[in-house]
Amino acid sequence: MTLNPGMGKYLDMAGNRAEAPNENYARELLQLFSIGLYELNPDGTQKLDAHRRPIPAYSEDTVSAFSRAFTGWTLAPPPQPEIVNYFEPMRPAGPRAHDQETKQLLNGVVLPAGQNAQTDLQHALDNVFQHPNVAPFISKNLIQHLVTSNPSPAYVGRVAAVFAGTKGDMKSIVRAILLDPDARESTGSDTQSGHLREPVLWITNLLRAFRTTEATTDFVLGEQFLPHSLHMSQNLFDSPSVFNFFPPGYVIPGENIKGPEFAIYSTSTALARTNFAYAVVYQTMPTNAFRPKGTWLDLSPFEPLATDLPRLMETLNLLLLHGTMSAQMQSVIETAVSEIPVANRLGRVREAVYLIVTSPQYLIAR
Repeated sequence: MTLNPGMGKYLDMAGNRAEAPNENYARELLQLFSIGLYELNPDGTQKLDAHRRPIPAYSEDTVSAFSRAFTGWTLAPPPQPEIVNYFEPMRPAGPRAHDQETKQLLNGVVLPAGQNAQTDLQHALDNVFQHPNVAPFISKNLIQHLVTSNPSPAYVGRVAAVFAGTKGDMKSIVRAILLDPDARESTGSDTQSGHLREPVLWITNLLRAFRTTEATTDFVLGEQFLPHSLHMSQNLFDSPSVFNFFPPGYVIPGENIKGPEFAIYSTSTALARTNFAYAVVYQTMPTNAFRPKGTWLDLSPFEPLATDLPRLMETLNLLLLHGTMSAQMQSVIETAVSEIPVANRLGRVREAVYLIVTSPQYLIAR
């Protein structure tokens, strides 16, 4: 990613020259992508000094040194005149563009003078990867996105140990995250477990559950092509800042627990989710040149189940909630669906699906 041309343009790695080093990529690499602001214990908790204050993981001088190590790169030649080359990795811009002085990085490591851009880059990335923060910092962030916004230190520690032991083997790390006892607990006894599905994942999870194909969806075009009433503050590929669409440390107002995705969950975006569910379930999304299909769910395979409500609910429960639907929720939905005439099988299926995918139990992934 360091030499990705998109990253190079976004965080000023492309064109970063010795005479005026740009700190954008160096700063975000350290703060957001690898080690974070403060020194961490193996379980992801912050190390504290003698005065019980967090210990900075690096200084401004460290950022400056990394920015100089990352000088001397530019975009690959354009494939055609006036066409920016976003296909090939960035390339060295020549020896004069790279700062060849000594640079003191993390943990006292010093890059010697006279090294070229490729060597400094590789040694700088190796220096970051060897920092003890990498395993707990990245492990905790992955757990927050994949399982729960408030993982226990023990959970983070177990995953971080796998991370450190496998040197970043992502298959092993993801396996450790998803198969950990804290992730497999399914009784619902921990009210702080799970995380709010961010809009893009809530939508794609819904569409995937019903095997939606290119024949029935235009959502791949992104939120900007949806009707305004369906906008949920997450336009794919257009994050408003380097912190993505929401900050990882966001605390839910009035609570003392983190809920990063709640930072973009408001009255209007909550209503937009409900509107989207209604549009795709009842096939009411308006079409135009940008969305000729409109995006909708093909529920016909479920119509034969509509005359047997317990069986319909059991099927949708397994499909959408992994069999965790509460008895109270099932009773409420069955009562609502039973008021629709048996002859209207599609109407019954639509009502059941709509009520499930707009429920708190579905919005919170566990």
